[in-house]
Amino acid sequence: RAPPPLYKDPGRKPYHSLNFITAHDGFTLRDLVSYNEKHNDANGENNQDGEENNQSWNCGLGPHEDGDGATPVAKVLRDRQMRNFFAALFVSQGTPMVYQGDEYGHTKGGNNNTYCHDNALNWVDWDAAKDPVKNAGLSRFARLMRQFKARQPALRLMDFPNENNIKWHGNEPNEPSWDEENRFVAFTVQSHDPGREIGLGKSEQIYCAFNAYHLPAKVVLPNPPDGCAWRLVADTALQPPYDFLDADDIPAQSKAAAEAMLKPQLASNCYTVMDRASVIIRAERVKPLPEPEPEPVAAPEPEPVAAAPAADPAMPPAPPAPEAPPAA
Repeated sequence: RAPPPLYKDPGRKPYHSLNFITAHDGFTLRDLVSYNEKHNDANGENNQDGEENNQSWNCGLGPHEDGDGATPVAKVLRDRQMRNFFAALFVSQGTPMVYQGDEYGHTKGGNNNTYCHDNALNWVDWDAAKDPVKNAGLSRFARLMRQFKARQPALRLMDFPNENNIKWHGNEPNEPSWDEENRFVAFTVQSHDPGREIGLGKSEQIYCAFNAYHLPAKVVLPNPPDGCAWRLVADTALQPPYDFLDADDIPAQSKAAAEAMLKPQLASNCYTVMDRASVIIRAERVKPLPEPEPEPVAAPEPEPVAAAPAADPAMPPAPPAPEAPPAA
């Protein structure tokens, strides 16, 4: 991510920042949440090659839960964590980069240095890539997050955000906690020209929350803009397809039922962000923008009437008009 103090002054823009979770060197996204340690034995170097510090967690209780040895609880959390990473990637300002295969959850079995393999470790599994249901619908979630970012000017700012269009929040609006022990952060962001954004049919404001704690967080949402109501876009704690609810591929009746269950919370400016989950909510306009009052038009000033020329005292008076002859 490109911080404004470093990149703003030289004339760079947010889109000059390249954001990514994983790259070709290191774990894939699936392995990042499935392995505590690298497993490079297939490389023929006694697992001595490859990076040791992978910043990874198998979502379990120790290295014995690496890979397929995890409990069902850990495996469910892994799916949620991958969604959390994609949510964070696509709501960040800048240009996203996705390592090929991460969108469907490709695994290399914990091998973080597969340069020497021309096999399934590095090949794309096209069956999995094209299956929107496989891997708990991860490819669907990634695709919809990408499309959401593309539709939202607030997530593709042409200039760095400032205090006018980004606000940070904690469990209460405008009260973020930057303590090292804190595990919750949220923000609202809008474009530099929200009026024009609404005119294009986009959201005026977007609320994003990340709860990295092992307990749920009951949060108070900031008031939406006038004439708007909060609507859930995505919640990584929900089961697919409801993890990305603001989509057209959910049957209308099922979608309406899900939104009806969430409406009391959102209407009260509240939401429960589950443990180790991310939430994206957008402000949807429910009342049309008031028409701008027409500017008053000034009445034209009357043209001045020219005064009759004054008589010249030096001129003799005009002779009287002749009388009409008497009637016969």
